[in-house]
Amino acid sequence: MEQYAQVRIPALTNASMIARALAGREPVVVQEDATAHITSVLEEGPATEACRTLAPAAAVVVPLPGRGRTAGLLTVFRGPEREAFSPRTSSC
Repeated sequence: MEQYAQVRIPALTNASMIARALAGREPVVVQEDATAHITSVLEEGPATEACRTLAPAAAVVVPLPGRGRTAGLLTVFRGPEREAFSPRTSSC
């Protein structure tokens, strides 16, 4: 997890969940097969390898509003042993 956290931001493309959440200011949710979705929007390299090792099943990126702009983002991943995010979870 620590390695992924260090290498993922530079590996992101404009199609990433983070870019979409920043542009739309709405949560971006991947209910299933998050590993394939995430690795498809990362440049090939250490970040994709780390993501494949972690193998998230579901993911959500929530923009955090602050004074008329997005102040930050919260990204949450769930493994295959956990249930996917519910519509209530992703509309926070």
